Formats: sequence, structure tokens, C-alpha cells
Amino acid sequence: MPRYCKAYKLEELRKFPKWAEAGKPAEKDLKDDAIVYVKEDFSVTTDCLDLDNDDAVIYADLNEEWSEFCKNDLGFLIPDWEEEARIVREQLEKEEAAEASS
Repeated sequence: MPRYCKAYKLEELRKFPKWAEAGKPAEKDLKDDAIVYVKEDFSVTTDCLDLDNDDAVIYADLNEEWSEFCKNDLGFLIPDWEEEARIVREQLEKEEAAEASS
């Protein structure tokens, strides 16, 4: 199963009223235009290539208020991988049928 994260400018996440960055002091000094990633569990990381790197997590105060902010204000939505696969299969079948009839 794929793992998902979505990129945002840090300034967008800092609009959350209870935003407080965790981690090393260098991470707290990130500029507003820094790109960070909201992960499936709604934690925020600076590393999209190693989603298990806990050292890169800058926000982990995971609660309903934060997840609602991510969904409603940021438009964060975890893809339905099963539905995505179904759509791709249908498109491939249509293309194959079109090629077969030409």
C-alpha cells in the first residue's frame, strides 16, 4: 500500500491557532516559505523521502482540531487507493478496446 504525504508551505500550517513546532532548534528556525509535508497520520515532517524519520517531524500534536484544520483549511485528503486503481484499470480497458477495434 502506498504511503501518502502532501507538500505545503510552512506558513499555511502556521495559520493553525495552536501551531507549535517541535524538534531541534534548527527546525524551529524554518522560514515561512519552507516546504514541509503532512503525513497520513497528520504529523508534519521536513522529509518526504523517509516518512519513518521521526527526527524530521516538526509537528506531532495530533488531535481532532488539527485533523479538521488539515482537512477543511488545507484541503488535505488521503487518496482512496482502491478507487484510484479502479479508475486506472477502466481507462486501460477502454484504451485496449479502442486499439482492438481499430
